[in-house]
Amino acid sequence: MEQYNYTFDHGKAIDFSKGKWILNQNFTNLDSKAHVQSVTKDCFLEVIVDSLLYDSFRLNLENKLKTKDFPLHPSKKDLAHIREFTECDFLINVSTLKLKNNAGSFTFSRDYGTSIKKNESVTKIWIYDLNTLELISKSQSTATNEVKETEDSGFGIVTSSYGLAFSSLRRLIKKYDKYRKDK
Repeated sequence: MEQYNYTFDHGKAIDFSKGKWILNQNFTNLDSKAHVQSVTKDCFLEVIVDSLLYDSFRLNLENKLKTKDFPLHPSKKDLAHIREFTECDFLINVSTLKLKNNAGSFTFSRDYGTSIKKNESVTKIWIYDLNTLELISKSQSTATNEVKETEDSGFGIVTSSYGLAFSSLRRLIKKYDKYRKDK
């Protein structure tokens, strides 16, 4: 059974109507990094329609900043540096990780005994105000799917940790849209 747990440690309601926003590359351990970044960008474009800067904007900065990615946990000095070169107001950092993939994608009946397997992923989002150099939001979505295989459990399909990771990512960004201040 799939379960999603959400926490907003800081800044649940954000005003996305003001300023320019830059989306950092998604920090992930999933195999398809380009697909993860594309989904992240598309989901945030639904929330921040006209003022989200990504891809080509970021590529133009690589030579100036001498780095491909901004740090996942930037210092105040890093934030000031990003603000100076981007002239943006906010930075969004996202991490999408698969934690466990013990259950795979299918369940089967066992010859004897019981086996409990678990798939798990986590998505974390940090949003920084580049003008005040402060963290304004920190959130997390944990997705789990635990299955119990027994002698009579039969064949079943299980959401893999990869699928859970994408679902967790989409759902957490939709929470930002749901709780936004400017709606």
